[in-house]
Amino acid sequence: MRKYLLLLCLVLVVVILVLWRRKAADISQPRVDSQKSTVLWNATEDLQEYAKRIGIRSSDSVDLGDGAIIDFVLIPAGEFLMGPGGDPNDTFVVQEGKKTIRFWLDELPSHRVTLTRPFFMSKYEITQQQFRTIMGTNPSAFPGDLRPVEQVSWDEANEFCKRLGERVHREFHLPTEAEWEYACRGGTTARFYNGDSVEDLVQAAWYRGNSNVGVVYADSANTTRKVGQKAPNKFGLYDMLGNASEWCLDYYEPDYYKSSPPVDPPGPISGVNHVVRGGDWESNPSSCRSSARVEGNLRTMNPNWNVGFRVICVDVDHGSNGR
Repeated sequence: MRKYLLLLCLVLVVVILVLWRRKAADISQPRVDSQKSTVLWNATEDLQEYAKRIGIRSSDSVDLGDGAIIDFVLIPAGEFLMGPGGDPNDTFVVQEGKKTIRFWLDELPSHRVTLTRPFFMSKYEITQQQFRTIMGTNPSAFPGDLRPVEQVSWDEANEFCKRLGERVHREFHLPTEAEWEYACRGGTTARFYNGDSVEDLVQAAWYRGNSNVGVVYADSANTTRKVGQKAPNKFGLYDMLGNASEWCLDYYEPDYYKSSPPVDPPGPISGVNHVVRGGDWESNPSSCRSSARVEGNLRTMNPNWNVGFRVICVDVDHGSNGR
């Protein structure tokens, strides 16, 4: 009996030592959970360093076959000021007609938002080649494999995400409004993701001021353009402003910001129409601001409305090697 008691005591001592060592390791080396949540980007850190720090890729790609590939860039978890910021009565003068544009009321109030999980976002707007490869159709008014797909309904964009996920066995969806604006800003607070002036917008976007709207030329004017020709934002995303507008996952609610949760806002739980962001090649500068919101409804808008989309992938651990 005494022998068994001694053996039991030894086992208990070993267990206590093992547990103590594990606790010490946890204290000295903070862990990141499997969802890579709670580790926030500090808005100055290089994205590759952030990715290395939490053990995930800084970029990814999905091969659809038939030569179609979707490239993704990492969008880190972080916080930002959603909405126009600054003085709500602030104004700026747009290029066309020197017209003064004020912030729209549905962008107020500006509010702090935290996104707790990193995700991948498609580097470019979904192209016509990519859409046709997954959906078998191309509804676009301006044909071109490397131009953004447009004249796409919200339902079609979601169906694309569903079929894409089934093909490559990963999870995709449209970005929420908060995910879209955070990704668009890339750590900036300016009207456009590269500055406040119309001259800055010219460098970042195809919009009314540089798309020869109303003038007929033999080139690609008066249309969408091949993706990726303008300057990217700090996350490496192209055409977040201009070219084609982009669907978001959220229902549109003009007063949603008044009650929006500060952490991972999911958007309104019900509604009729959905949010469109970014402006397009026909848009004025005011509609191309990072905070600008539009209620999208293809049933009532011009049938040539230039709306497309991009996708996000929440499966940041898939095949991760910390690249």
